Amino acid sequence: MNKQKRFHEFNAKIVVLKIVASMSLLAASAAPGAAPPQISPANLREMDGQQVSGEENLLWKYAEVVVEWGFKKGTENLSFDGEIQSSYLLGMLGTAKPLPGDNRTTMTGPLAWKSAGGGTMRRGLIVPILYTTAIRGPARTIVTIRTSSGSFSFQPIDLETGPILAPEYGFFVCSIPIPVSTSAIQKTPAASGGDRIAPPDHLLRTKMDARDGSTFVNGWGSAGTPSVLAHPGVESGTLLHGLIELPPHSIAVHPGPGCDIAIGWRSPIAGKVNIHAKVAHAHPSGGNGIEWSIVHDNEAGRNVLACGAMDRGGVATFPSDAEANTLTAVVVKPGDLLSLVVGNRGEHSCDTTSTELTITEIGDKPNTWDLARDVVEDIQAGNPHADSLGNADIWYFYAPPQATAWHPVVMPFQSKATTASEYITELTAHNLKTIRQQVRQRPEQTWEGAMRALYGDMQLPPIPEPPFEPAMSVEVPDKHLTALWRLGAWRIIRRCPRIDRADLAKVGAAGDVTQDCRIVDGEDPQGIYVVRDNPFPPLGCETDRILWALDHQGMHQVAADGISIWLENQQPDGCLSLNSGIEQGHQVGALQILWVMAEHYLLTGDKEWLKKESPRLKAAVDWILQRRKTTMKTDLAQNEIDGIKVGTWSPYGLQPKVSMGDGDPTGSRYYYWADAFGYRSVKLFADIIADIDPKMSADYAEEAAKYRKDILPVLEESIVLSPVVRVRDGTSRSFHPQGFQDRGPLAEALPMGVNIYTHCGPYHGDYCITSAAIEAWLRAGLLSVDDVRIDGHFHVLEDAFLLDHPWVRRRKADYDPEKDWFGFGWSYQSGWERLPEYYLLKDDIPNFHRSWLNRCAVDINLNDYSFNEHTTFAPNDKSHGNAVFLSNFRNMLVMEIGDSLWLGRAVPRVWLAQGNKISVRNSPTHFGTVAYEIVSDVENNRIIATVDIPSRKAPKEILLRLRHPKTSPIKSVTIDGKESKEFDVAREVVRLRNFTSKVAVTVNY
Repeated sequence: MNKQKRFHEFNAKIVVLKIVASMSLLAASAAPGAAPPQISPANLREMDGQQVSGEENLLWKYAEVVVEWGFKKGTENLSFDGEIQSSYLLGMLGTAKPLPGDNRTTMTGPLAWKSAGGGTMRRGLIVPILYTTAIRGPARTIVTIRTSSGSFSFQPIDLETGPILAPEYGFFVCSIPIPVSTSAIQKTPAASGGDRIAPPDHLLRTKMDARDGSTFVNGWGSAGTPSVLAHPGVESGTLLHGLIELPPHSIAVHPGPGCDIAIGWRSPIAGKVNIHAKVAHAHPSGGNGIEWSIVHDNEAGRNVLACGAMDRGGVATFPSDAEANTLTAVVVKPGDLLSLVVGNRGEHSCDTTSTELTITEIGDKPNTWDLARDVVEDIQAGNPHADSLGNADIWYFYAPPQATAWHPVVMPFQSKATTASEYITELTAHNLKTIRQQVRQRPEQTWEGAMRALYGDMQLPPIPEPPFEPAMSVEVPDKHLTALWRLGAWRIIRRCPRIDRADLAKVGAAGDVTQDCRIVDGEDPQGIYVVRDNPFPPLGCETDRILWALDHQGMHQVAADGISIWLENQQPDGCLSLNSGIEQGHQVGALQILWVMAEHYLLTGDKEWLKKESPRLKAAVDWILQRRKTTMKTDLAQNEIDGIKVGTWSPYGLQPKVSMGDGDPTGSRYYYWADAFGYRSVKLFADIIADIDPKMSADYAEEAAKYRKDILPVLEESIVLSPVVRVRDGTSRSFHPQGFQDRGPLAEALPMGVNIYTHCGPYHGDYCITSAAIEAWLRAGLLSVDDVRIDGHFHVLEDAFLLDHPWVRRRKADYDPEKDWFGFGWSYQSGWERLPEYYLLKDDIPNFHRSWLNRCAVDINLNDYSFNEHTTFAPNDKSHGNAVFLSNFRNMLVMEIGDSLWLGRAVPRVWLAQGNKISVRNSPTHFGTVAYEIVSDVENNRIIATVDIPSRKAPKEILLRLRHPKTSPIKSVTIDGKESKEFDVAREVVRLRNFTSKVAVTVNY
């Protein structure tokens, strides 16, 4: 059986001959090596508390775990035949057995069963599990349950904070309390020397040698951050070719994006000590400074003895007078840990810090421990490192997570449930809610509310008037949003140089407008707009949204010009890519710029444009298909098998690796983003080309169907293998990872301190890249908006990532997530979050308003009401952020979903208060130009609307939504004076079918 056939069998299991036959390729993808042997339950229990072989400071834990199914309404009669496996590298399972009294479940092997539906008894099994204590990184234990009625994965470590209820699948998991045996206690490694507390976690494990431009000898950490470095020279040392200077014979540290960096002294004595330390920010030309603290870990927990912060170039020596009482005569016992901790202030760039730390014993013959003296000459001798007095394991270099870094959702109560029914009863009693559920129970967010959350009562400056307005006219009851709409097109176009068409090739060669390009005025017929991604040149992965927004606003000629920049500079192989360094570093844009060209045709209906450009569009589609053909192999070489494991080679028929810019400029990983936009582009091309070449359309529709067939099994398996994540209502939900090689969020998958997203922060891709890929899947129809697993993914994004993101605190120092959550909840580059887009597709209108308006408020630059690229960086008039705002605004008012046209889909209820009016004119749609007006007369129990029906192509239906300000139900509807039954009370929608001209609608309440 060849590997191609194996790939397409067993739903989504991709079996590789060199991996244990029962494991899919995805199950082994992030965990090199064979699966651990399955051994007897007795042996598993004996290993409880023992150290995991090859993993320092990582212990095995033993649990007997209950897995229950068939309790969810509608699943009682379903068969749950299946199997359970430890699907990651570290984890072992003993022999499973059915739950007591379950006569519908019969074991067919140690870890396989049949479970017939019917009956009233609990169904499920008990399985012994040996798991690691790691909550993140490749040392995690992940267990996968596959059944005929649903499959999912979980991390046993999560059971230590409460049961797992996965409502999307109808599974409940909990651990059975097991008394701690004497033998297990004895086998737990004791701290050396009678130490009372364990050594610190998160030790730096990788030795780091000197880099180019550095006089450092070596240290510990990664090529990026966090790191601890030693400079043993007798003269000042440098880093980054002199940008950073350190004192002679010194130690330097650098925190990571989601972790601090710490140097700990583990006490070998019982007595009192004095602490002297110094920190100096060593990169004064960049960054925003650092935070520091001296902490004492002992039996009672952690005590912060002193702390502070400094701006770039700052220096602090302590104890100062204020710290004399806390840093002198500190009582220590053997094993206590005194640490100097350096952290970033929300952004870790340029945070190299020189450090000094001295611990002096108080007594007749005091010993002194000097950090530099003890470790600077041979820092790589060990971590932990000995002192110069002959004591082993005294100095520790570690990277503890920041308090504001991502952490799993913690249950607000201690569950005692041992069954699904008991746990559901507990959750009902505590009435827990996710962020999205809480949003739906509040009045909808407004522009004013979002701005006041950030700026309080300060007087906001007026929004400027633009020199011209967009072709699509919008007037809504919120004057600020109306003004921002009018301003939007000018904001984008003013950053788009208009050049002589003869210079187009220069733009392609350089990737941007060059100094020798001739700038022409708006009247020159030879002029063409270069649509830039200001402050950057044209950039495929972001310019697509700018072009879309221009078309949405009716600025079709500017959009067509911007598209020409790409089409007329098409590469010989069909790739739509320009030759700038930033474009080459974001090569994924070549897979997505094509979709917006198809949208340009749908929004303009310009058949002559389509005929003219169809050869180029076809070549771009062929390039996408040719890329995926490179992975369509029947036999894989060993390096390709290894590449699949680490994400540098793709499964059959999916896109090979591609650079993601800030996330991964070298293209070392695989991303679902690439296939999401690649598939969407192919499918849209097949759709539009049907208007001029039905045969070509049929051919490419077939190619899109083949592409879909190759994507779905891998994507399905990827979601199955990603452990569910607990959210704030006490349930655990699915996660759609960034790529098939990832197991859930990178917040869990990556080891502490590893960050592939440079300045964006370690978890940037968990909310931005995943939501962008999902939006593309949904718009292309590959996934359904009703898929409960995708809905669960957005619960995870809100509850686990955006509720208490570290960037929020840089905009509100006293941010309290329990009090301020409604007006906050955004990330570092909120223009890339696709939460508002998903909520619009999902028809979750209150959550759309919150995410859209909060994002708008945090990105707005009050100096001129341009948009910032990042929520915490300097203003830069980012065209992409402006464009995303405008398209969400447009789709709130006018939105195509398949063959249907929505009008007023997400209009805020407050906008339909008495006397308010909403006016939309000259709005481009896939069906032609539409206009409508809504006038509220709710005091007389009616709302009146007029709609100019688009004439280019008849939609299946026009759905006019009128959201009553008090949610009063529709009683009757008249259209052109005639009573109509074409309305939906629950959805607050009037259906307009078979109308070809202007209609008048009156809705009575």
